[in-house]
Amino acid sequence: MVLLAKHYAEKSRIETLRNGFSGYSLSAMEWTDKAYAALASQGKKDKEEKSADKADQNINDKENPLNGKVDMNRNKIPDEWEKEHNISMVSANSDEDSDGFTLIQEYEAKTNPTNPLSHPKYITQVYVDAVSQQRFTGLELVSVDRTKPDKKDWQITFNVTRNNRKRTEFVQIGIGTFKNNNVDFSVVDIEIDDKTQDPIVYIQRVGKTERIPCRPKQAVYDPAPRVRFLNALVERTFITSVGAEFKLGTEKTGEELYKIISADLNTKDVVVESISETPEIFTIHPSEKK
Repeated sequence: MVLLAKHYAEKSRIETLRNGFSGYSLSAMEWTDKAYAALASQGKKDKEEKSADKADQNINDKENPLNGKVDMNRNKIPDEWEKEHNISMVSANSDEDSDGFTLIQEYEAKTNPTNPLSHPKYITQVYVDAVSQQRFTGLELVSVDRTKPDKKDWQITFNVTRNNRKRTEFVQIGIGTFKNNNVDFSVVDIEIDDKTQDPIVYIQRVGKTERIPCRPKQAVYDPAPRVRFLNALVERTFITSVGAEFKLGTEKTGEELYKIISADLNTKDVVVESISETPEIFTIHPSEKK
């Protein structure tokens, strides 16, 4: 019975194809060969179209994060997730708990969109806007008198700026301090460059531990790079430096504390560590927003 049904179905298709041929003078054998060739071609085309449709469906499944879940308001968030959090008919860009993150961001992070303490980490919305070195304007190493055998007795001469006036300061290792633009410094060591034989004088800001190298007649820069961050959530920038700590968030939404570990002047990548019971390392990249 099934074979008979297939026979009549095929005969019907052949009749349809025959009506499309203009060569009615063909012999029965020739006509049959052409008809079956046309059927084979049509079958191949149908198969290719089905394969293409399946490929398109696979692409759509990958691009569509809902994977077939119901989304009546078409905000790209499943209705069942909205119902679970007592949310309905709202925009994907809304912020129901005022923690700074949109509904779609909370859905993707699997956090609670109605709890201001539950949200993605604020550091994920921070980007590097600039990395630079701060120059100590007005500070210059003039010379080092190395006539005495012990470097602790060498006399070091600096040009400084104080109250918008240039002054000359004479100091030695570990003896006294000098001021440049209201910042107090002391000399902690002197080394000799192996190649140039020029002295390298290391100074420190009073109360700080980093050593700042000074070379004769050259600008003096802070060795700890300064970083200007962009907080994308509030569209604001803030400046800090390597070794410093900074805070994100509020008491209401939860505060996050971080310390800058390093900053690359070339790539502008900045590494920070969270200060918490379970510290995490984050690498922050330059912002594409300018």
